[in-house]
Amino acid sequence: MLGELRVSSGAVELGAGDLGGRKPKQLLEVCPLRGLYTERWLGLLLDAADDCLAAGRMAEAVGNAESVLRVQPAREGAYRVLVAAHYAAREQDLALRAYERCRRVLDAEFGVRPLAETERAFLAVLRREPVDSLVPRVHPVVPA
Repeated sequence: MLGELRVSSGAVELGAGDLGGRKPKQLLEVCPLRGLYTERWLGLLLDAADDCLAAGRMAEAVGNAESVLRVQPAREGAYRVLVAAHYAAREQDLALRAYERCRRVLDAEFGVRPLAETERAFLAVLRREPVDSLVPRVHPVVPA
């Protein structure tokens, strides 16, 4: 159904901070692009987390979302994945803790509350709504 997402080890190392023994002169060439590559890498991880969530691979969804949060602790979309994946795995307590962690981080860093989409996920867990309300559906690609 879903192919494996493979990110080259070089791109992951660059995004995660390992410059692989490059010399200082090479760092000047690499550093201006580091933020761009880091953002792309995080976007790929978050996309992979969403795909895993839709495919029912909750542990992988959690792992990818946590990887994003280690680099960008205020990345709200990763918290939504955590809430949904934990809830789908019947771990309501962990889903609620993920929301609370999101709320605390956003308040501490920016003085804001989570977006309405994140609040809806939290309320869905509190109300014990069906998991389908939180987990994206897989839409098969039909060849033309």
